Amino acid sequence: MDKFLNSSRKRDNPEVISNIEKKQKIRKYDDSYLNFGFTSTVVANVEHPQCVVCLKVMAVESMLPNKMKRHLETVHGNLVNKPRDYFVSKLKAMAQQKHIFTKQATIPSKALLSSYKVAWRIAKSKKPHTIPENLILPAAMDMVSIMIGDAAAKQLQNVPLSDNTISRRIQDMAEDINDQLIEKLIGNDFAIQLDEATDCHNDAHLICYLTEKITSFKRKLVLWKNKMDEGALNDCFPTLYMFLHENNLNLIESIKLVFMEHLSQLIVHFQNYFPEDDQQRNWIKDPFTTDLPSELTITEQEQLIDLYSDSVSKSKFVSLSLPEFWIAMKKQYPIVANKAIRTLIPFASSYLCETGFSALAVIKSKYRGKLNNEKEMRIALSKFTPRFDDLMQQKQAQPSH
Repeated sequence: MDKFLNSSRKRDNPEVISNIEKKQKIRKYDDSYLNFGFTSTVVANVEHPQCVVCLKVMAVESMLPNKMKRHLETVHGNLVNKPRDYFVSKLKAMAQQKHIFTKQATIPSKALLSSYKVAWRIAKSKKPHTIPENLILPAAMDMVSIMIGDAAAKQLQNVPLSDNTISRRIQDMAEDINDQLIEKLIGNDFAIQLDEATDCHNDAHLICYLTEKITSFKRKLVLWKNKMDEGALNDCFPTLYMFLHENNLNLIESIKLVFMEHLSQLIVHFQNYFPEDDQQRNWIKDPFTTDLPSELTITEQEQLIDLYSDSVSKSKFVSLSLPEFWIAMKKQYPIVANKAIRTLIPFASSYLCETGFSALAVIKSKYRGKLNNEKEMRIALSKFTPRFDDLMQQKQAQPSH
């Protein structure tokens, strides 16, 4: 009984168990094991024997010549007298099979990325969605077949390029670009200026646009209010004038007052959002020759005085454009620089807006009248590049059928 208890205590003792584990010899694969039809493979960082005939992975304890020979005799008895060269050929075939499997596994993911890249170029060039399948893929297969070979050309058929697939890719990329834009705008100052145009189907489109248009619109509001007060509707309100004339009606005073109140409110709101560029803002245009503006706070005035005396800033003012100068001053003079930048933001060029309208005319032609061009426009006009890796992680790669 004591002998049994002592033996039990030894088995339960962690130190004894640790010593037993240390004494266990971990056998390594030897090249001679191929004579029994075995190679090795790594599972969970541990080397295991693997049969090159049935591809069965054995336990670590089977890394012994007698156990490998037993497997060969009991499972593959007809191969016992085969020479080593036979098992070498089986090992090469197994390696080639693994290579083919790995290669085939990477084709869908590469095809998915190729599909996104083609869709991106289609949207950037403002072309129809049918071009990839009808033109790009056949042309690419012709070039690859001639330059590389037919086998390589056939792999291009795995790239999904149908018009519906291209549409989905463009939608995914447009949403990703929109997310990137929102991330960049968060915490930063920006302005929205608007202009509209109609396409070939008389659908209205709104695009960001210049301060000159805003100033012109504010002055037109005053003109329209005066004309409404005078009753001269023909010039400024032709639709209202035609309605009253065709129905033999007169504009009653109560309705006229509603219209005038609405115009007055528009004038007030536009003046608040887009104040006139008066003399008080000359310090932004030339901070080195203008008198110290009284409307600035004491802190802003002190920082502007420091800027006046900075010779390095003076040299930058000569060599940089006005927006570039104030952006360069943000680090050293953040208070006045940010105030100036917020004032300069609405004074954007109309170039991008005109470019947008030109792109719209190409994208939404009379042959693509039903197209929802918002996503197409976002990719065609944006300077952001889609995050292809993120997009691919959200999709399951499938070969083309």
